[in-house]
Amino acid sequence: VAGGCNGSSSTNQTVLNWPNDVLLAPNNTLYVANFDKRVIAFDKNNRTGRTISTFGDWPSFMYLDNRTSELYVSVLNLNLVY
Repeated sequence: VAGGCNGSSSTNQTVLNWPNDVLLAPNNTLYVANFDKRVIAFDKNNRTGRTISTFGDWPSFMYLDNRTSELYVSVLNLNLVY
C-alpha cells in the first residue's frame, strides 16, 4: 500500500490526491501519477514516496520501457508525452 488519501492537494509525500495511473516496475517500485501534477515513486514497503517529476498539468498515463528503464508520462491538457 502506498500513501493515504485525504482528498486534497498536498506536498506531503505520503498523501495521494486523485491518483490517475499506477505502474509497478520490475524492481517493485510503485509509480503514481497524481492529480497534483506530480509523479511519485514508492519503494517496496515504504509508505513515504519521493517526487520524481512535476508537470504543468495532470500526469494521466504512464508507460515503463523495461529495456531502457525509461518512464513515459502523458500529460492531460498539454497534449505531451515526457
